[in-house]
Amino acid sequence: MICTGRSPAGMVCLRCEFDMIRLVWITEHDAIESVVSCELAKNGEAEALHIHILDLRQIVRGVEEKSLRVSRELANLALSPHPVELGSALTHSAITTDYSEALLEFITPVSSSISDTERALADLHRFTARQLDAELLWNASMPCIVQGEAGIPIAEFGSSNVGQMKRIYRNGLSVRYGRKMQAIAGIHYNFSLPESFWVRASGMARDNLSQADFQTAGYLALIRNFFSRVWLLLYLLGCSPAVCASFVQGNRSHPLRPMGDDHHSYYLPFATSLRMGDLGYTSQAQAELEVCYNDLDQYISTLRSAILQTHPPYAAFDHMDNGERAQLNTSLLQIENEYYSPIRPKRVTSSGEAPILALTRGGIEYVEVRCVDINPFVPFGIDGDTMRDRRRLLWNGSVTASVVLNLAGDLCLAPQITQTGLSEGFRADDYLAEASLRVEDAILSLSNKAVTDDQRVEDVCTQALRGLARTMFKRRPMVQVHVLRVDALSVTGE
Repeated sequence: MICTGRSPAGMVCLRCEFDMIRLVWITEHDAIESVVSCELAKNGEAEALHIHILDLRQIVRGVEEKSLRVSRELANLALSPHPVELGSALTHSAITTDYSEALLEFITPVSSSISDTERALADLHRFTARQLDAELLWNASMPCIVQGEAGIPIAEFGSSNVGQMKRIYRNGLSVRYGRKMQAIAGIHYNFSLPESFWVRASGMARDNLSQADFQTAGYLALIRNFFSRVWLLLYLLGCSPAVCASFVQGNRSHPLRPMGDDHHSYYLPFATSLRMGDLGYTSQAQAELEVCYNDLDQYISTLRSAILQTHPPYAAFDHMDNGERAQLNTSLLQIENEYYSPIRPKRVTSSGEAPILALTRGGIEYVEVRCVDINPFVPFGIDGDTMRDRRRLLWNGSVTASVVLNLAGDLCLAPQITQTGLSEGFRADDYLAEASLRVEDAILSLSNKAVTDDQRVEDVCTQALRGLARTMFKRRPMVQVHVLRVDALSVTGE
């Protein structure tokens, strides 16, 4: 269970300390225009803080991408050891392994340039591909052909204490959730604002919070907003609607349908991300956790209790078939990283430091978005456009429009507009009413030929909706326009 609402009196939260921090930027060929406004709900004052453009150019991100090694001929999961040409999986800063020996993880350097991040990931892919012998990188989130649980080798990290800890932790994941679930690949997108932003914003707030506490409160606000709209991210950008039949072999209760007559693949109608559904990264045992993102101390306390308190069903796991220890402990979480969430508050750890101790020491430094599927339609799983979409969703909200036209291009119904994260109350209502009119005007402005082109209709509606959002809220939201064509000449059938 996740609490994302208001915090009790005396705790810092978005509603009691400041309504929200609005960060707006327009990205065109890496040019950024920004206005940040802090609306102080406590005393009813509203001030606009104009951040120097260099502050926003220092927004940084990093990507952690997983990718399975598969055989070149049959696309079976590779059973070979981690290639020595890629260096040590335990110590390499950019190429390591995740759960399985076959599940590579690429880590890009922290960068303020989306283009540089994209290039860094491409370089890691190209270098790795040159080192693989009769193997390929599987460019999809759901696994390729797997030969049962035993056909998914757990990663090896050597005999050092750290290496053994990593190995035993993965043994624990195996006995608790199964190896197939752990072989699912994805992307973690790390995002942080520059310290200069927090210095300026904190100075405006005129409260009793230290800069570190103000920054932590701001990131917690971002996380709560993210939970309110993460469904849209999965709807628009999910890329795992189908799985190989070998993934669900032996599971008779799954709801998937066979694709084609050969039953080599299974899918779910209208699905976008099976990876984030019941067949993917979910844990029924963790559903009892009441994780709250109103207050960092609460968040840390909940995870610490889950690590320290025994979870009786896990007490039965003692040793693996090969004699290795089965898990680090019998708690609900072996370590903090076992908690499954689409977004996490993070701080860079010192050597040997646990993640929750790092958060206790210095507060939140960045957020990790974990619900990103690998995009099989781009060479390296994620591209610059997708990174910009993540960034817009984190801060700028989203707008969806449904437009029903007949074949001649006449509107059959008033455009239906919904928004998330732009505003609330009367201002949101004003936007929706005006947006519907703007969409109608945009369609009427098209020529008879252009109005029969769905892509042209989508483009002018998107421009109208985004332009209105920029005028009213100084924001540039993600916009999705759905165009539906019907045979009727009009809504009345005349």
